[in-house]
Amino acid sequence: MVYLSRGVARQDATEYRLWVVRGGKDFLLTGMEAALWLNGRFRPAFVNTPYEKRMLRRLVRMGTAVAEEQEDVDSVREILGRCEFCAARASGFRFPIFGAERQVFGWAVKKGACFTVSGLAGLMETGAVSSGRAGREDAEGKAVKTVLGLVRKKRLLAL
Repeated sequence: MVYLSRGVARQDATEYRLWVVRGGKDFLLTGMEAALWLNGRFRPAFVNTPYEKRMLRRLVRMGTAVAEEQEDVDSVREILGRCEFCAARASGFRFPIFGAERQVFGWAVKKGACFTVSGLAGLMETGAVSSGRAGREDAEGKAVKTVLGLVRKKRLLAL
């Protein structure tokens, strides 16, 4: 199974007692649930054992994760399509961003709004948000690649 965590960790959270805020609700995650949520926080993560799959299904029922059974590129695209993203607040070291990632992140910070991958793809097609260099890749593919890069660089949070 492949998954991505949703929500924001509270500041008073520790590695063993993790408080996650999602949709105005606070969720306390401990043990394996906390470890799984942290693993999928900034990148799509994978689970293999039956125990991990059972804990992941609990996270999905709570709404703090999105998962797909298949482990392929289309599943990652499906997961990203079911999340909303917003710009993360700056703290500590930041990986540099360039090109389309810089354009999208600047737009997200300037607008201060959450967006979906499909909404971003529509904005890229119309030219409202620059998609970097012109290429043969479709707008949705560029949007997925850009959002995934910004999530990995801790610039966007999945909600």
